[in-house]
Amino acid sequence: MNNSYRKAYCKIKKYNENRLNSNICSIVGPTGPAGMGSITIGNTTTGNPGTNAVVTNTGTSQDAILNFTIPRGATGPAGPVGPAGPQGPAGISTTNTYGRKYDTTETPITLVQNVASDVPLMTNGPANLITQGTTNKLTIPATGIYKIDYYFSGSSNAATELTLNVKQNDNSLDSTTISKNVTQNQNTDFTGSTILNLTENDQIGLALQATDAATITPESGTSAYINIVRIA
Repeated sequence: MNNSYRKAYCKIKKYNENRLNSNICSIVGPTGPAGMGSITIGNTTTGNPGTNAVVTNTGTSQDAILNFTIPRGATGPAGPVGPAGPQGPAGISTTNTYGRKYDTTETPITLVQNVASDVPLMTNGPANLITQGTTNKLTIPATGIYKIDYYFSGSSNAATELTLNVKQNDNSLDSTTISKNVTQNQNTDFTGSTILNLTENDQIGLALQATDAATITPESGTSAYINIVRIA
């Protein structure tokens, strides 16, 4: 091999060696930062309307715990009025028309056979609109339906049949009759309740009647009463 070929061969060989070395050569840089390990959702709270949403990390840069604050929306406009519901049941009505009379006098009542006598009602109780000016009677202020509760208790000096009635003006009302056979000198109670259609200015009281002549002694305490309440 002549000198010129030898020089060319050496150059080509060196060129190829340089190319090979450049392919396998690498440069090692510094270690990079660690990547994020995990993300966990923490608490979510509601903020005030108009404030900004906020995200905070209460964990670490590698293992994040994210808490969210989300503002509450503003109150919206009122919706349209809904349809009317079904009618409810009728309520319990109150009344301002009432009256009461009662008796505690123990005044004896002398009864003629089969003749009705008024039961003493000498004391006025609570009243409104129903008036109490007539002895032993309550006066009805307006035509209507009234509930009447009534009571009498006393003893007879003779065994007989006693009858208690509500009295409307001069008439004892048969629909209110309470009759009992009584034993001599033994108290007997008569208790009744009724609903009547009464007329303005009616005089309402109680009447007592016996099948035999007798003297009736009212019991001690409240021996008789009549309570009237307008209900319609």
